[in-house]
Parts: sequence; C-alpha cells; structure tokens
Amino acid sequence: MDHNSASARAHVNFATAGLKLRKLAVDFETELIDKARLAPAPVCLTWQFEGDAAPSICVGDEMRARFAAWLEDPSILFIGANIAYDMAVAAEAWPELRCLIFQAYEEDRVTDVQIRQKLLDIASGCYMGRFVSGGLFIKHLYDLESLAKRCAGIILSKDEWRLSYGRFVGLPLSAWPDRAREVQAEARVTLLELTRKWAHVPASKVPAAVKKKIDGLRSMIDGDPARCTTYPLEDAKATLAVYLKQETHESYLKDQFRQARAYFALHLSSAWGLKTDEAGIEIFRRETAELYEEVQLELIEAGLVRPDGSKDTKAAKKRMIEVCAREGITLRRTEGHSNPDGKCKLLDGTLLPCGDEACEDHVQLDEDACHASEDDLLIAYAEYTTLGKVLNTDVAQIASGVLYPIHTKYGLAETGRTTSSKPNIQNIRRRPGLRELYIPRPNHVFYDADFPSIELYTLAQVCVSLFGFSKLADALNAGMDPHLWMAASMLGITYKEAAANKKRPDVKQARQLSKAANFGFPGGMGIAKFVTATKKAVFSNPDKAAAKAEWESLGLTIERAKELKEQWLETWPEIRLYFEYINGLCGESGKASLESLFTERFRGGASFCSACNFRFQGLASDIGKLAMWLVAKAQYTDPTSPLYNARTVAFIHDQLIGECRDDERAHDVAHENARIMVEAANTYLPDVPIKLSKMEPLLMKRMSKNAEPTFDARGRLVAWAA
Repeated sequence: MDHNSASARAHVNFATAGLKLRKLAVDFETELIDKARLAPAPVCLTWQFEGDAAPSICVGDEMRARFAAWLEDPSILFIGANIAYDMAVAAEAWPELRCLIFQAYEEDRVTDVQIRQKLLDIASGCYMGRFVSGGLFIKHLYDLESLAKRCAGIILSKDEWRLSYGRFVGLPLSAWPDRAREVQAEARVTLLELTRKWAHVPASKVPAAVKKKIDGLRSMIDGDPARCTTYPLEDAKATLAVYLKQETHESYLKDQFRQARAYFALHLSSAWGLKTDEAGIEIFRRETAELYEEVQLELIEAGLVRPDGSKDTKAAKKRMIEVCAREGITLRRTEGHSNPDGKCKLLDGTLLPCGDEACEDHVQLDEDACHASEDDLLIAYAEYTTLGKVLNTDVAQIASGVLYPIHTKYGLAETGRTTSSKPNIQNIRRRPGLRELYIPRPNHVFYDADFPSIELYTLAQVCVSLFGFSKLADALNAGMDPHLWMAASMLGITYKEAAANKKRPDVKQARQLSKAANFGFPGGMGIAKFVTATKKAVFSNPDKAAAKAEWESLGLTIERAKELKEQWLETWPEIRLYFEYINGLCGESGKASLESLFTERFRGGASFCSACNFRFQGLASDIGKLAMWLVAKAQYTDPTSPLYNARTVAFIHDQLIGECRDDERAHDVAHENARIMVEAANTYLPDVPIKLSKMEPLLMKRMSKNAEPTFDARGRLVAWAA
C-alpha cells in the first residue's frame, strides 16, 4: 500500500494537478477587532499579483466584486499574512461567499506566509529562534513586520493609521485625505493626553506599549495625510515579497495548505468563543479565596510566607535542601545552575563557582519539585502558588466570558500540535469546579466527542508503515484494551481472564501501570522522568488523599519502572525497532531531521525524545486538524448536515467540543460530529482504523471531565448536568 496517498484522499489538490496558479497577495484593513468581534467589517482591500509593478486598493462594493471573482477563478492562489483573519472577515461581510471560500481552501488555493515561515523554521530546527556566534539567542517573530524585514529586507512602519480605518467606512477613496486630516487632529488630542499622563513617570518606567503608541501617533500626525491610502498597500507588497523569498525552500512547504485549512477552522472557532457562568464564578472565587487564606495562614506559621502574603523563597529553598538531604532525594536545580552567568551562591549571599553543588540559590520550587519532596509543607507551598495564579489569572480570564465570549488564540507547536493561549483552554487547571465554569449560550447545549487513545492508534500506524507490523495495531484492530492486553502479559494470564477480572487488585494495578507505560514510554522518556511524570499525573487529582493512596498502590519505584519498561517492550516488540530507527536518524550529532507520515511536514534539529514524539504526536495532530476542518465545512457550508449552524467552541487536541441549539436535533449533531471525526482519523489510519462504535458522543450543560453520555427513554442523547 502507498500510505502517502492517504493525504491525497482528504481533498482535491489543484496546486499539484498541473494547473498554473497566479500568485495574489491580499489584505483587508478593517474596523477594530473587539470582544465578540474577531471578524470586523472590511474597510478597504489591497492586493498585488506576482508581476504587478505596484499593489492596488479598492473600497465599497468593489471589494466584494473583486474578491468573489478571485474566489471563482481556479487559477488564483491567495496569499496572506494571518490570512485566516482576512477570510473570516470576507465570510462575515458576505455570507454568500462562504462556500467559495471553503472551496478555495479545499483546492489548495489559500496559503499564509506566517504559517509557511513557521514550517520552514521547524524544518531547519530554529523555530522561535536560533543561537548565533557568541551564544547570543536571536528570537524569531512571525508577524508580517518581522517577516518582511527578515525574509525580504523590507521595513514596514506600523504607525497608528493601522488602528484608524474604522473612521473611513463608507467613504470613496477620493474623500480619504480629508478624513485623514480629521483623524490626525483627533490623534493630536490623544497624544497630548497620553504625554501628560506619563510626563511625571521616568522614561525607564513607561511601558513599551505606551512608548510604541506615542511614537505611532507622532509618526501619524507628522506624516502626509495621503499615507492613509499608501499604508495598506505596503502590507500586500510585503506579503508577496515574503512569499516569493520563501519559495526558495518550497520542498519543505508541502504541508502549508493543510495547515492553512486547519487554522482557518480554528480561527472561526475562536471567533465564536466560549461563554462562562457568572454565578458559578463568584462561588468558585469565594471558595478558592477561602482555601488560599487557609494555606496562607499555615505557611505564615511555618515561616515560608511572610505576614504580608509574599512568599519567603529563601526559607522555602532552605526547607527543600533540608528535606532532600534527609530523605535522600535528588535536589532539583534551576537552569541558572549550569549557566556560566548563573552566579551560584549560598542563601547568605556568598558567591560560589558556577555549578557548585553547595549552591543554595538555584533550587527548584515548582509544583513538580515540591510534590517530589513528599513534604507536606512544600506541597502546601506549591498549592499556595497555584491558588494565587487561579485567583489572579484564571478567575479574571474566565470572568471576562460572562458578558462577551472568551477568544483563545491557537498557535503551532514544533510537533505539529496546536497551542492555546489567553486563555489556554487545552490545558485547564485541574481545580474542582474550574472547567465547569464554561457554559453554552442560553437555549444551547455543548456537544462533545474525543478520540479513544488516539496516540496509541497513531503509534501503531507509524510502526506498521515503517516496519510492516505492530502488535499494538493487532490489539487495537481486535477491539481489545491495550492497557489490559499488557496487564495480562505482565501477569502471565490470558486477555480473557484479565477482562473477566478487571476489579481484581493485581489486574487493576497491572492495568494502571500498563496505562502509564503505554502513554509515557513511546516518547523515549527515561526511567527517572517516567516515575516523576507518572507521580505528577496521579497527584494532579485535587483529592490529595485519593492521589496518595493511588500512588502507594502503584508501587512505582525506579527499579519497578525499569522492570515495567522491559515488560512494555516485550509486549510491543515493534517499539524496539522504532527506538533503533529514531536513534539511527539522530546519528552522532544526537539531532534528527525527519518527515511526518503522510503529510510531508519536516522537523529538524530534534532530540531523540522530540523525534520519537514527532512521528506519532504529529500524526495525531494532523488527524485532529483534519477533523476540525471537515466539521467546520459542514457547519458553514452544508445545509443538509446536522452540524449546519452549530459551532465548535474548543479544540483540545483529540477532542472537539461544540455548541448547538438545545432541541431534538442535538442528538444528531453530536453523532455527526463524532462520525466526521472518525472519517478524518481513518484518512490517516489506513491500517489501524478507529471504529465509530468506539466514540462516545455526549451532550452537556457545562464543560466537565465528569460528563457522561445520558439518554432519554428513546435512547437519544440528552444533556448531562453536573
């Protein structure tokens, strides 16, 4: 089987079908982005074709006419910087163009220079930055201004005109200079107010954002009013220039169109956003504040927190050093300990040589280190830190979702996985009741489905594709629980006997250990780190007494972990070949360059563990992104689909949570979401397909890890309620 043909089954690829595409850089200037408004009204459209002497601009009805004509032309390749935003703007302004927009994406006719540069940097092993001679780290930024300078040597001046285009809505271009003078006059007032406000603050204390705004206002005021029409043209010109420079490395950009599709779907989801529960937030805040005060009093009494509530890190470090010495635990160091400029010292300030083991300053006090100490006071110290973050960060972010939706920002990780920030909805803190603060809009319900153990499926598929066999694939294809399969192997009993005795203590413990091994070892994790990671996962349970009991029942010492790894490798013999394969890629340098299965995405400069993870984690991310795309296409373009007009509110790697009307159709929406997810998965899992019966779609009235499928008397899904 030609497994690389799997990617071609997902869409029609016009870019590789012999059709010569005309490169077109496009950009909308819009009204300002705001809460609940991530696709504001377009004000002007700028563009430049490859070969054009200069970019062009239009406003009003001409914007729609031109954009529609380009969408209908199969020879046009749309190029943008954060083009998902521009396409969302067009889709919101002219809903009748949505099908054409999705079609253009589907035909590989939409790409993004920011995504392209990220793919290139990941391929060359310098994502987010690189070290140059002398040990200096050069940070890589991916906004158009940074890319224009880095890739094309173009300096873009980002003054305050970029935030003023809402003042030009509905005006013909001939009227723009007069309106520009009005905008400049208003800017003079704003500048005067701003400079007065910060006049008595030392320059070193003025925030960088304020300085940038002041500089932008001055540039805008001092400039020619005609710049209001030339400013937008610069972005289209720079975007095309960056694209053409990137084409030098086009062989590393074969995944660009899949990524562009995914990030358009993710942008649409983010634009819809998540709402939160006002009453629940107040209860949660009050209860968390009470717990915070209790822990604070305990730590003040112990001397680890001062009476004003600030943490005494010296006292905490001293206790950590004492506990580790007494219990024979390895003292964890911060990165500064091995840094030549780290300035090792004792707690009294006495300087020590770099890396000196007597150093008392470079001591880790994070949650992992405190829990590893097994000291009640240090664990309370970590809890105090976490509770402070919950109150000062999490609650504030979630509270903003009461009046307006919360809009997370999705990004790209080196593995191909997505990231989420401001807030991170992919890794919500495991605090009782925190996740449950996310609720659907009135008269709506959440629908939810996640892939079962998706990274085991992708690991099995990678091994089948590389070596032609996989015992893990055999277990999954037989419909068996791979954790129980390994547990049976460990106990020397049949799978049938293990399945019949799941609650027997030895079977239960063996399955728990097997689960930890199946999810921990494939990424090349070492023994000590595996024990630490497993312990962290167990103690992430807010019920610390239950977590402690579970940890003790596992009996996972370093020696037991070594035995467990050997048992794991014996159960899945293909993994030895996988590790040998990755080792071969790493070679003498210890760094691997490799390509993703099916999607031709490249990763350079990967360590052994990163390379191990890239193969199966990257494939899982490709599955999730394809699912996100196919679901979005149904939501926005297919009136016959149960998903039409439903909206995805959260993409959490292997899980899609959406929002639909709370009516009879909700059951069908949930099941169609799950069906499309399986369709996406099996595009990339030809040898280890996920059965639809493995999916357990559900409905819920609030987000929760505890939610379960709930049915009415007819067997149809109804909303689970906490």
